[in-house]
Amino acid sequence: MSQTPPEALIEGMARVVAVEGGLVRLESQRQASCGGCASAKSCGVSSLAGVFGRKAITLTLPNDFDAAIGETVVIGIPQSAVMRASLLAYLLPVVAAVLGAVLGAAGGDLFAALGAGLGLAAGLVGANLLAPRFLSPEKLRPVYLRRAGFEAPADTSCTLDGGKGT
Repeated sequence: MSQTPPEALIEGMARVVAVEGGLVRLESQRQASCGGCASAKSCGVSSLAGVFGRKAITLTLPNDFDAAIGETVVIGIPQSAVMRASLLAYLLPVVAAVLGAVLGAAGGDLFAALGAGLGLAAGLVGANLLAPRFLSPEKLRPVYLRRAGFEAPADTSCTLDGGKGT
C-alpha cells in the first residue's frame, strides 16, 4: 500500500505573545524580502518594505504544544492554499483588465483604457465573490509544526547572478 505524501507547507516563524486557556496567540512579521540578501540595497521589494513598514500578523492557535510566552515556533500553511489565494487575488484581476483593454481597443485608446479599468474592477469584485468558494478558512489556517529552537537559519540569501552571496 502506498501512502499519499503529506501536503507541502510554506513555513514561517512566529513568536508566542500570550497563552490564554487552551489557546496561544502568536505574532508573525510580514516579510517582503529575506533581509539577508546581498542585493537588498538595490532591491525594489526591499525598498517598498521600507516605505510601507512591516506589520505584525496576530494568529490564534490551539495550545496543544505547551507554548511559553516569548518562545519562537515554526508554523505552516498549505502551499496549495497559498497558490490558489495568489491566483485568485492577482491573476483574475489582471486577466480581466487585459480582456477589458482588448475589448475596448476597437473604439480607440480611450476606450481601451476605460475597458482595462472596468475589467480590473470586475476582476477585483469577482475575486472577492469567488474567495469564499475556493478558499476555505480551514485551509488557510496555519498549523503548529515545531519549536524553532536555536538552530542556525538556512542560507536564504539571494543574489542577482543566481549564485550564493559573497
